[in-house]
Formats: sequence, C-alpha cells, structure tokens
Amino acid sequence: MKPNVLHLINSFHQGGTERQAVQLVRLLHESGRFRVHVACLDAEGVLRPLVEELGLGEITEFRLRSFYDRNMLAQSRRCAKLLREREIDVLHTHDFYTNIFGAAASACTRMPL
Repeated sequence: MKPNVLHLINSFHQGGTERQAVQLVRLLHESGRFRVHVACLDAEGVLRPLVEELGLGEITEFRLRSFYDRNMLAQSRRCAKLLREREIDVLHTHDFYTNIFGAAASACTRMPL
C-alpha cells in the first residue's frame, strides 16, 4: 500500500519555499509511489492552480490569526481530525509556521512529522 503523505504549505504565494513545495508535491504524485494530499494555512496565491490541476482532491485550509489564541487550538484539532480521517502516514511541513502548526496537530495523533 502506498504511504499517505500530507504536505502542509503556508500559502500558494510566489516564493522559493512555496515553489519548492509545489514542485515536490507534483514530483511525488507523478512518481506513483505515494498518495499525496495538500493542506495550507492560507489558500490564496498564484501557485494554487498548479496543485489543483494535479487532481489530488480538496486542499484544506487551516486559517490562523495567531499562534496565541483559541483558533490555533481549534485548527490544530481540525488538522488532527483530517490526519486520522485520511489515514495520513507522514505530515511534511515546509516552513517555520507550518512546522509549529504541524507539530501541534501531529502531537495529537502521534504521527511522524
């Protein structure tokens, strides 16, 4: 069975980290060795259509205002629920903000980050 990998991207705005994340998502999907899923903290940006045209399914957004409010906890729980529902094996985060958010969500499910 192919491993389920969720890529957690900050946004789809034009930038080096975002472009690398989108390219990695595309390459892993095209390899056929993984079931690739994508989620983000901000669904806006010019790179989003590049991911959508891969046909990977819904891109879930976990919109955050701050790491210091109740919304962070609610979104972390929502992400943990997604990890369980999609039976994600590996959560791949791509930058500082997704590292923090992903660590909180994956701690609830005890999955590799």
